[in-house]
Amino acid sequence: MSKSTVSVSGKWLPALTLLLLCATAARAQQQISGRVTAAGSGEPIAGAYVRVRASSVSVRTDASGRYTLAAAAPSGVLVFSRIGFASREVPFEGQAVVDAVLSPAAIELEHLVVVGYGEKSRATLTESVATISSDEIRQIPVASPEVAIEGRVPGIQVQQESGNPGAPVAVRIRGVGTVGNTQPLFVVDGLPVGRADDPTSSPLRTIDPNDIESISVLKDASAAAVYGMQAANGVVLIQTRRGRAAKPTVEYRMSAGVQNFPKRYQMLNSAQWFDLGQESFDNYNAQFGYTPGNTSYRKFSDWLQAQKPQLLTRNTDWHDVVAVPNAPLMDQSLSVSGASDRTNYYVSAGYYRQDPIVSKWDFRRLSFRVNSDFRVNDRVRFGENFSISNASTLRGQNDGYNGQLLVNALSLPPFFRYRDNNGSVPGNRYGYTGNAEFA
Repeated sequence: MSKSTVSVSGKWLPALTLLLLCATAARAQQQISGRVTAAGSGEPIAGAYVRVRASSVSVRTDASGRYTLAAAAPSGVLVFSRIGFASREVPFEGQAVVDAVLSPAAIELEHLVVVGYGEKSRATLTESVATISSDEIRQIPVASPEVAIEGRVPGIQVQQESGNPGAPVAVRIRGVGTVGNTQPLFVVDGLPVGRADDPTSSPLRTIDPNDIESISVLKDASAAAVYGMQAANGVVLIQTRRGRAAKPTVEYRMSAGVQNFPKRYQMLNSAQWFDLGQESFDNYNAQFGYTPGNTSYRKFSDWLQAQKPQLLTRNTDWHDVVAVPNAPLMDQSLSVSGASDRTNYYVSAGYYRQDPIVSKWDFRRLSFRVNSDFRVNDRVRFGENFSISNASTLRGQNDGYNGQLLVNALSLPPFFRYRDNNGSVPGNRYGYTGNAEFA
């Protein structure tokens, strides 16, 4: 029986030791690949960072959301992160494939800005764009979304044409840039809705502000590159809400309050009105030296003097006649939203009511919205943005276009009666019956 032996000379021992160490290190490394997608839409997330926790090993996903890295150990934790999404940690234990689904992070939305042709991060943004989040919009109940811009965006002037509920709003970006219509172009979910050509209405007053995710204001010439001459005065981009959470979320919001005049006018009674009128006549006559025999001498008419005893018994406070104390304001919204790997949805219904502080001018709005998306595969996706709304305004005689009710009422003598003895509201000799609107 033969016996074989193997001998290794001393000069080969260092090389053999190094070879064994390299083989051990190669065997310890773990090759991991996978794909990073967005929750709800399932679309790939490009440029996401993938790193092994507590190590310097990190890579970024490609355009299809895929990555490949070599971990130093067969087990550990992968950390996935991307601007606009919540970071996620996924443990691995010998797996060769580790996928991750990232959910949009509401706290990171302020770092993403919607522009006319997509989204950009603030770090790479070169256009002049200002953004308002949904939390800022819903801080106060407003009838029209553009009112929420007031005081929150530099270089933007927002002014309601009057204090009436549902009154049109003038929005001017960086001042008046043209004659005629100076309104910017309003775009809702990529669809232009107009520039408020009608001076008595707003194109956005049918939209419930509770349905808005963000408002972006494009203030420079880059807006015209997408929307043309309509954007000469700037663009206001409005993105409505969509489902994000994995589980169905039901949200109900309600706000209510009352409105009053900041200052109540103290009106004269009939005796004070006659005294003040006589004082003004005396001062006028004394200034020009007019005497009772002069044709320019001013005094109350003989008929009014004869009626004075009866008129002194009447004291109509016209501020009380036209003012509405504690005018109610209420905003209600109910929404249901959710998302899965292939679908997301958002359904809402809203009711807004604002009564006037001056008679006969109130605003009501009923709204309903459905936003949904369905992903067939990585290349095919379809969805819908459906909304229906009914906004109505009761127009009285207190707007600048129809006569200033409050101004006119405050100038009426206190002995004028609001109603006749039989309780009816009087008209006048020209057949005007508008007073009946305030009954």
